Amino acid sequence: NGYNSAVFHANNKSFWNRDVMYDNIGYDHFYDENAYEVTDENSVGWGLKDKDFFKQSIKYMEQMEEPYYSKFITLTNHYPFDLDEEDATIDPYDSNSNTLNKYFQTVRYMDEAVEEYFDYLKEAGLYEDSIIILMGDHYGISDFHKKAMIQYLDEDEYTDYLHVQLQRVPFYVHIPGQDGEVISKIAGQIDVKPTIMNLLGIDDGSDLSFGTDLFDEERKDFIALRDGSF
Repeated sequence: NGYNSAVFHANNKSFWNRDVMYDNIGYDHFYDENAYEVTDENSVGWGLKDKDFFKQSIKYMEQMEEPYYSKFITLTNHYPFDLDEEDATIDPYDSNSNTLNKYFQTVRYMDEAVEEYFDYLKEAGLYEDSIIILMGDHYGISDFHKKAMIQYLDEDEYTDYLHVQLQRVPFYVHIPGQDGEVISKIAGQIDVKPTIMNLLGIDDGSDLSFGTDLFDEERKDFIALRDGSF
């Protein structure tokens, strides 16, 4: 549809077969760890820190011909949620789970990295012309940390229902100048593509795809979970 496309992910290009998969589905560019200056000072956990990741990605994004679609996959807010002391701007949580305790600090760090990226978009004059989508790709804390989670959530027990609720991830669609609303529907990542295509006014009818547009009043209120349940 005339969009130039790129993925930015400062990780090993073969992880999850991304080097093969992105090329196979037609992305124009994949900027992997070889496109970045990665050092011991600017890395933690899985690799390049989020703030450095966005800063180093900007020069590549500025070279993309408009209109374009760019996808950024961050690293810092991943298990085991390590963060250098100078990067932590809030205190860790206090529970029996070191994983949960550190999780809040890396989430905060990622939030700050995203804020810096928004500031860049505004300074570069790109903000007003952009649809910006923020989403998580899987749960934050596994069920190995039940005791700490019920402490944090102030629940009496870790039920199957609570476990399903904790599989949810954020999905934000931000369009400058548009009033926001919360859509409380059962949905999954499989629904992201048809939703984006609708927002762009692109007819996706000729393409083999799954999922349903979140704005479709007659959509199926159903999602399959990763353990086979629904």
